[in-house]
Amino acid sequence: LEGVPVRYLEGDLLNEAEVAAAFAGKRFEYVIVAVRVEDGDPHFYGKFLPELTARAKAAGVAQLIHRGAVGAGRNAEKFPNLGWEKVPGLLDRLKDQGVGEEIVRASGVPYTIIRPGGLTDDPAGQTGISFKQGDEGSGRIGRGDVAAVMIAALDNPAALRKTFEIYNDAGLKPDAWRTGFSALRPDPR
Repeated sequence: LEGVPVRYLEGDLLNEAEVAAAFAGKRFEYVIVAVRVEDGDPHFYGKFLPELTARAKAAGVAQLIHRGAVGAGRNAEKFPNLGWEKVPGLLDRLKDQGVGEEIVRASGVPYTIIRPGGLTDDPAGQTGISFKQGDEGSGRIGRGDVAAVMIAALDNPAALRKTFEIYNDAGLKPDAWRTGFSALRPDPR
């Protein structure tokens, strides 16, 4: 993020004091949660998101964008032939992602939950991006394309209170996805 006019913080999301200090006396318009669980903790999202969302709400954050995962919660059960069980701990981490998504939805902070398919290092902007809801498909997507969708969701009323999946789709024009937010259904309240 060097050279980009944003303020960001680094710290331990599992340390409530560090999270509290991060928000103390500061104003943030947005919080973007795009973390990777390195140690395989199957309760990671359930541990840090309650404190983070409470602090974000108290600080008046306008929007929280959470990068979830296709298959979050019990949605992996919709795709029994994808081999989820072959990756040690993956199903537990996906259940934890679902817990995290529920915490975000219940937090009272305006939110957008983006569930990318399997992440690749493919160059951004080369392939179309398909928006889906309800875990209707599976696929892969470049990290740069995920970042582009997350940035486009910022301050975008059409992206609020929505949970959706994204995949690269060679059958779509590279920029066609930019109008995709308005076609998505809001999450039930």
